Amino acid sequence: MKRRQAILASSLGSVVIVALLTFFVIPWHLSYSAEDVSNVFRNALSSSGTATITVTGESSMRIEPDQITIDVSVQGAPTDVNNIVSNQNEYVKKVVNAINSAVGQDNASIKVSQTSINPLYSSGNPIGSTLFIASSSYPVKTDFIHFSDIASKLANVGFRMDSLTVTEVPVNASKADSVDISITTGSGSSATADCVVANNCFTPNPLNVSSGTTVTWTNKDGPAHTVTSGSPADSQTGTIFDSGLIKSGATFSYSLYNTGTYNYYCVVHPWMTGTITVTGDNLTPDKQETKSQVTMNLVIDTKPDTLQNTANAYQARLATLTKILDENGIPSSDTKQNQVNFNQVYTNPVQYSSFSANTDVIVKTDPRNLDKIVNATKDAKANISSISFSVSDSAIDSARKQLTQNALEDATKNAQNIIEQSGLQIKGIKKIEINPAISNQAGNAVPYNGVRIITSDPFYYVTGQTTVSVNVEFEVGK
Repeated sequence: MKRRQAILASSLGSVVIVALLTFFVIPWHLSYSAEDVSNVFRNALSSSGTATITVTGESSMRIEPDQITIDVSVQGAPTDVNNIVSNQNEYVKKVVNAINSAVGQDNASIKVSQTSINPLYSSGNPIGSTLFIASSSYPVKTDFIHFSDIASKLANVGFRMDSLTVTEVPVNASKADSVDISITTGSGSSATADCVVANNCFTPNPLNVSSGTTVTWTNKDGPAHTVTSGSPADSQTGTIFDSGLIKSGATFSYSLYNTGTYNYYCVVHPWMTGTITVTGDNLTPDKQETKSQVTMNLVIDTKPDTLQNTANAYQARLATLTKILDENGIPSSDTKQNQVNFNQVYTNPVQYSSFSANTDVIVKTDPRNLDKIVNATKDAKANISSISFSVSDSAIDSARKQLTQNALEDATKNAQNIIEQSGLQIKGIKKIEINPAISNQAGNAVPYNGVRIITSDPFYYVTGQTTVSVNVEFEVGK
């Protein structure tokens, strides 16, 4: 008989059924009926006196905020490393005493967080600097045949290329077949810029050209712009031409063959609009021989020096560039220098010998004490970083006791519902597990003081559903 009971106990292995009957977790679903459960227990108990069943119970309630949490930032005055710690401790003590005096020591919970100490740095602004640098963009146009040779010679003497574009242009095009449009300085500043009112953010605008003309846009503004066919109100733009971002000083070219009116605008600054009307014989690229034109946007810049030396160095660099271009068949009359910028050299941030300290003081108290604490911190020359409503520990403790009792009652009720049709009864409790690990689907279940709080703010525990769950292993028998 003992051997038979041992075999039965091994085959049962503790019948465990977990019923997750809670709003926050997956509902209890079984693939068999209550009658099946009853049969399981009847068969198991036909040769055994007792069995166990583990059931989950849960209880939840919403706890409303009953206190405020105030983050007070205590920023000490800069001083040397030998005195920063002692000075900061005295300052924090002064702030804490001021708060306690205002609301009473028993009416507020005050926690002093870790103090951070940081060295002071200069802002990086020019401090008596007399150094300047000069820079400008210089677009150079050539063809594929000469591009590689010219680019190599320019790189050997220190010129760098900011961007490169390739455009198909008519062969033997005259000056009349090429038109320049300038992107006006200040056009990207705002929708109320002067050029918006005058309708000349692209100059000239509107523009009339003949079929086959190549139009070149040059960005003379500081910010980057685009030249995109269409208008801001269109559902689809850029189908005819789209430059992408044109940096300051850079260019974009496009040849217009089909007659008609072409609207265009800047995607980055949609108040900048322009119009080009093409007239003539409605030429197409296949009716006119074309060649690939390469536009190199070169950068002329100098090393830091005095203002006069910087100006002289820039002129020398410009002379070197134009000489190389002339030697390669590109006269300076065919190029156009963009605006030259002279900028003062800024110093790098420098660490001073002074240090600053900051301490966060977390105060939890009744909302009615808010005005007193605000005035106290102001008088102590401290700053309030944030104020939030929160739930006190005492409120959570009170809720936990009631929630735990309700969860145990819920587990007992669930167990009775499962075994009632089998004619069994609960004989006792073998094990209770409070707040077992669960996969929560409704939000962040933050464990705190014996409960779980469903909240997106685990630092202050703002108002939210509070829940306690238990796993109870019951002994059941006839």
